[in-house]
Amino acid sequence: MFVLLPQPSALDVNSLVEERISFLKPCHSGVTYTSRLAETHPQAFADADQVKGILTNLLENAAEAAGTGGQVLSVTSEVDGRVFIEVHDSGPGISEEASRSLFEPTITFKKHGMGLGLSIARKNALINGGDIIVVESELGGAAFRVVLSRRM
Repeated sequence: MFVLLPQPSALDVNSLVEERISFLKPCHSGVTYTSRLAETHPQAFADADQVKGILTNLLENAAEAAGTGGQVLSVTSEVDGRVFIEVHDSGPGISEEASRSLFEPTITFKKHGMGLGLSIARKNALINGGDIIVVESELGGAAFRVVLSRRM
């Protein structure tokens, strides 16, 4: 099995979130994207390509769940040497049953896809010394928090 080792560098997470939203917005023109980005411009120490992949997966899933007329909210913050990136959606949310196996490979609750996105996203977060966890959504649907280290 081929595994790419992370190439960590200092990342401005606000810029990464904005860039990923700009990239995905044309594919989901019926979805309203909003952001609440930390004024401190949190800097994470992680692999840029892997973090972009994590954000792309979470934002894409959120837009698909929210659907036309729905909302996706991105939030950044930093607390005690950790950087947080949250993605919230106004979709139907996650059932208790689904939440138990969300990060397992080949498990999917969507009509399309292979069920690999969240497991790969979480693996990449873990490789970079972080994690992805489910949190309560501010928009009533699903929400995920990416936790990354600020350490260099």
